[in-house]
Amino acid sequence: MPIIILCSNGRAGDAAVWNKSLLKTIGENDENNFPTDHVILGDSAFPLRKYLMKPYPQKHMTHKESVFNYRLSRARHIVENAFGILVWQFCIFSRSIDVKVDTVDDTVVAACSLHNWLRQTTPAYLTQQSVDGEDRYIGEIIPGLWRSEVKALLSTPGCRGSKNYTKEASEVLELYKEYFWDKGCVPWQWLLD
Repeated sequence: MPIIILCSNGRAGDAAVWNKSLLKTIGENDENNFPTDHVILGDSAFPLRKYLMKPYPQKHMTHKESVFNYRLSRARHIVENAFGILVWQFCIFSRSIDVKVDTVDDTVVAACSLHNWLRQTTPAYLTQQSVDGEDRYIGEIIPGLWRSEVKALLSTPGCRGSKNYTKEASEVLELYKEYFWDKGCVPWQWLLD
């Protein structure tokens, strides 16, 4: 599976980095056979596109929309946890990496490889308290230890999301919402009741 890294100034918000990315250009122009059965997960700062899902607005949500937002949040949370742990364990990611882009790519791949090796060979490398958990009885996230270490890095300026999206993007969002409600449901999503 290819690794895609979006690089930009550390102060830039996610949506600003996204707007300058090659991945956005590929998705917008249907270049390079962007897989139609895959989507990119974003938060409310991102625009809704057929290849980029974002949560429903918080006001006046139906129960199905709440379940969709919960499932999207859980998936995004796993990615956030992974990157947070990398920043926590490898201090090179806690500041701007002032090297060629190819070197940044190699650095990230090396850190991921080293992380995976350490997880397999060193039991004390990551404890259960190091990573985020979830109280499935109430559906709340229990923050991992890494969060207190990298809190400042996660505080980036917010961006406003776009309300300008296509009918096709809205249809993809509805398909995922219905899937999570029916065939793709998981038992703990009903805790939102």
